[in-house]
Amino acid sequence: MRGHSVVLAALMNLMPIIAHGAPDSYYCEVISHQAPPQKGGEDLEWVGETAKEQAFTIDRKTGRVIHPVLGNANALERIILTSGDSSSRFRLLSRWPSGEGMYVEVQEFEEGPRKPFIAVLDMRAYFGFCL
Repeated sequence: MRGHSVVLAALMNLMPIIAHGAPDSYYCEVISHQAPPQKGGEDLEWVGETAKEQAFTIDRKTGRVIHPVLGNANALERIILTSGDSSSRFRLLSRWPSGEGMYVEVQEFEEGPRKPFIAVLDMRAYFGFCL
């Protein structure tokens, strides 16, 4: 986890360079996660913990997310609902052939380089920050 913080700190130093135009990608880190309580079935807490172990990117033009848990490379569809700017959110929907879907929202309008995000996949919510 410490390595991800170092990477994010280094990227924050690059923000003045990137700030002249919207970056092509977000660089994000999952800080926490929530899921409904499991009733009798398998404990899936490891899924959320795995998501926190590695930073991820979101390509703002294609909607592709590169991450072992939240990645959507195999998605049937990736739909960018809003592209995000200083007054709106970046919003993305992904759909897999199985019918499963994922929603990602980055609060692009927030002041400063760190933009809060939420991602919802398989009844589990992931929270963190993007640069």
